[in-house]
Amino acid sequence: MKKTGLFLAILIMFANFLVGQESLTLTFSGRRGDDRYQRLDYLTVRNTVRDWQDILYFPDTTFVINLYTGVDDFPNTDMISVTPNPFHGETRIAIEMPLTSQLTISVYDLSGTLCARYQSKLAAGAYSFLLRLNKPNLYLLSVTFDDSQYATKVISLGGNTNDEIELVSSNYDPRLFLAWTDHPFEFGDAMEYIGYIDDGNVVEASNIMIQPQYGDEDIILQFDALLPEVATTAVSDVTQTDATCFAEVIYDGGTSVTDRGICWSTESEPTIDCTHASCGEGIGSFSAQMANLNVCTAYYVRSYAVNSVGIAYGNEISFTTTAFPPEVTTSDVTDISQTHATCGGVVTYDGGAAITDRGICWSTEPEPTIGNAHVNCGEGTGAFSGQITGLSINTTYYVRSYAVNSAGTSYGDEVSFITPPMADIKILSIGNSYSSDALSYVPFILENMNVDVNIQIGILNMGGATLSDHLENFEHQTDNYHYYLYEGDGSWHYCGLKTIQFALDNYDWDIIMLQQASGYAPYWIYYQPTLDNLISLLLNYYGSPVRFGWYFVQSRPARSTNGPNYSEEEILSRYISIAENAQQVLNESACEFVVPVGTAIQNARTVPTIKALGNYANVEENTSGLGYMDEDGIHLQEGLPCQIAAYTFVLSILEQYGGLEAYSIIGESTRVTPEWLEGKGIPGMNGEPVGSDDTNCLIGQHSAVEAFNNPYTITNMNK
Repeated sequence: MKKTGLFLAILIMFANFLVGQESLTLTFSGRRGDDRYQRLDYLTVRNTVRDWQDILYFPDTTFVINLYTGVDDFPNTDMISVTPNPFHGETRIAIEMPLTSQLTISVYDLSGTLCARYQSKLAAGAYSFLLRLNKPNLYLLSVTFDDSQYATKVISLGGNTNDEIELVSSNYDPRLFLAWTDHPFEFGDAMEYIGYIDDGNVVEASNIMIQPQYGDEDIILQFDALLPEVATTAVSDVTQTDATCFAEVIYDGGTSVTDRGICWSTESEPTIDCTHASCGEGIGSFSAQMANLNVCTAYYVRSYAVNSVGIAYGNEISFTTTAFPPEVTTSDVTDISQTHATCGGVVTYDGGAAITDRGICWSTEPEPTIGNAHVNCGEGTGAFSGQITGLSINTTYYVRSYAVNSAGTSYGDEVSFITPPMADIKILSIGNSYSSDALSYVPFILENMNVDVNIQIGILNMGGATLSDHLENFEHQTDNYHYYLYEGDGSWHYCGLKTIQFALDNYDWDIIMLQQASGYAPYWIYYQPTLDNLISLLLNYYGSPVRFGWYFVQSRPARSTNGPNYSEEEILSRYISIAENAQQVLNESACEFVVPVGTAIQNARTVPTIKALGNYANVEENTSGLGYMDEDGIHLQEGLPCQIAAYTFVLSILEQYGGLEAYSIIGESTRVTPEWLEGKGIPGMNGEPVGSDDTNCLIGQHSAVEAFNNPYTITNMNK
């Protein structure tokens, strides 16, 4: 509650009409503590002998006690007052009007001559007027309002050049004008003086002063010293072991601040009994450093200030020291393949804070960060490892381990590795004529894309064979399959009728593709448990590591070969069922991936000119007039239709063998013509090639890409 000093002067004036003037001047000021000026918000003056009291409010400075006037106040109302009276130069008339009315103020001398007048209609309220009179004399003051008239005598001691009445304020605060009074006073009366400080919440009184008053005097009203006021303003530059605190002594309490500083602890409300730092004396801003703090620890800090009254503390601020960055090492990269590898590390130091994340990050550029590809490997200290995925063949990668705590992210040392080139392709398809339709062009497209690998593809084709047929043939080792083999020499070779066991023994296959016959593909009842039983027999017989894939066949347009067509709604409904069953195969069997040929074909059929392709359009039983890209309503026709199926297989093969990032089928330049087919030994060709031009092939390539990305959803290729 710091305030500047106030000078309040009370002039106690003795006036004797027609004789002269004697005055008594008292000067009041407030002091606190060791003689610091203190503003007085108001002051009480009490005559203990004659039992009266008046109050002076800041900033009033003059207080007149009339010892003798011979003048009565207004006898019939307390709504009008004149102070001072007698007066020198001017006096103040205060009027409180209860109602709106015409107000008339008139002043007459002893001869009845009108000296000054004020007339106006005023609203209800409190008003203040100044009366100025030129000559020393006794005057009659008349006030009329609200049909009432009041009169009193006033004494002017002269001192003005004009006779006038001036309205100076309305709705004034009467307490500001109590510096003059008519209370009786004689020299030697015992007077009591008390000063007050009012900050709006708390009123503080000075020490009471009582003394006989004989003459002029400078009077000091003493207030007790207070505790100082100090504020803790900020904590900054927080590190693992240090921090800086800023504070300010706002008020000294009226006496000297002999010590100031900050104190801190891990417990709330620290005092100078805790760790503390002294920062000098006096008021004003200061700062101090807190050193030797514990890592990652919450602290509480307060400023303090000391004067003769005691110790005051500022507000409390809490902060937490930071952690050191963690320390982590990177382990060697192992299990490197075309598409993935294994790496890890060891968090050797947590920096004093919890490790909230750790893992490995990698890139084809040095110094990878978690802004690059990365994998989370848990929390805490110790060893960890993770899988590096999404790699491209024959590419150099850089790997670093990382660890995260509240201080930030630290990285281990960098290691590099090179993925191997794409592995040789060895795929066996156990199916029917649909396997021949989809896989016949695959090796030639891969070679045209300059995929630098050896390619071996085997096709076991038993016309119309179902999963049940494959299971039965395997169990009885029946040689019902036309066996076609591609071994990288530019042509397919027909190996005659063979058993499944013969083909399994022929190569160390990496992948075995399985499928359901198109007529049975929409119905889940024909899938399980036959599929699981077949895979179990194949695994038991084959012995070598092998993965299984599922060929998701297309929804055919004909009910039978060259027979009546399904409606558009039936084709779509059959497609949806085949797609749902393909998803269920992936979820419920050992098949690890799906080749969505059925979706790629359905995508391409959204383009009318491509949907019209195929000899099936000419079949008399087909009332739709559309070819649906089929040669006979069952099998895809040579050319673009079989290319789209092959594109879909190429994408899946590249993904499985790690070449998807390195190669793209968009823009692939194979164009299937009768001349192109010559000498390639295409298994079971279906009519003459159709639709394999630049425009259609680009649509077909995008149809395959969309199917690969969205294997169970049809995409409109007209867009």
